[in-house]
Amino acid sequence: MSQEQLAQVMTMSGFTMHQTTVAKLESGKRPLRIAEFYAIADILDVPLLALLANRVGDDIRNDAPSPIHEIEEELSELMYKRADIMERLTVWLKVRTAVEEAASFSVHDLRHVAATLAIGAGADVKLVQQMLGDKDATETLNTYAALWDDRIDEVAKRVEKRRARALKKAAKQQPEDEA
Repeated sequence: MSQEQLAQVMTMSGFTMHQTTVAKLESGKRPLRIAEFYAIADILDVPLLALLANRVGDDIRNDAPSPIHEIEEELSELMYKRADIMERLTVWLKVRTAVEEAASFSVHDLRHVAATLAIGAGADVKLVQQMLGDKDATETLNTYAALWDDRIDEVAKRVEKRRARALKKAAKQQPEDEA
């Protein structure tokens, strides 16, 4: 594959690249980003290990675990996530273009809308935290705590109903001489 062809395929893969960029990468005058590294290995259909060892075409043992294998697996996972994010972003950008009301919303705004709707539908803090991928529930509470305040009357009524039922049940169970 020529430098020009590689540059074209890289550009189609989302990496803006020209033939001169590929030449600089080959000569070591420009650093290779991790995502570009993974994409080039994929385009050339060679294992990452082969590129790391600069031995494209040589037989490289893939059965022995090594730090390079771990790095390769992590890179693979990151690239999968990147592709998923890019796909979702593409869909969102199409919606923003097609729906006038959505033109001013960012993806981050949608995250807040989703959290608000989930809380309004009765989701607890742990569920919202998992849904949003927040590090912990504290982060979620710090952002959305005020939304749960709207439900305090509802919770108080439920607690009062349960308390009344428990008192009624306890009164029925008491022997008549104690009453």
